[in-house]
Amino acid sequence: MNINSLTASWESIFRNANTTTADNDLSNNLNIRVKKISSGVEGSHEILPTINIQYPLVFIESVDAVHEFESVGRNARRNIEFSFNIVAITHYGLGTGDEGQGRKNADKESMELAANIETIIRNNINMCSTVDYAWVDNASYSSKFGEKAYNALSKISVKARKIV
Repeated sequence: MNINSLTASWESIFRNANTTTADNDLSNNLNIRVKKISSGVEGSHEILPTINIQYPLVFIESVDAVHEFESVGRNARRNIEFSFNIVAITHYGLGTGDEGQGRKNADKESMELAANIETIIRNNINMCSTVDYAWVDNASYSSKFGEKAYNALSKISVKARKIV
């Protein structure tokens, strides 16, 4: 059990949910369907270029894995708590109307995408049997300005626990 396999599980869950026939559609109520699902370590989303064709984007960031041992020895049981940030990024740049409306649209879409992500997490609490359970720890919202562009970000902190 490692954080790379869990990150791959999250990517698979979100890719499978990015269709109109999914029980919980990742792109539900968005003007444009999610175009990219990617992953990396914490903070990786901050160095992404602001290219219009990649947005909306869901970025899964691996934060850490904390091991807590219940006993000592070769067959010791342990609790592992994995932390992830799932970052929903929407982009409104040139050609999207006045700047104020572009910001409002980006903010609305980012929060809508975050709500869709939270619904998918709640309906996949054991990540297809990869962990014992996963939960949303908190969510935060921010923005990022690029050259003549505006990105709205929703960062959802997720924890997952596995007893091995």
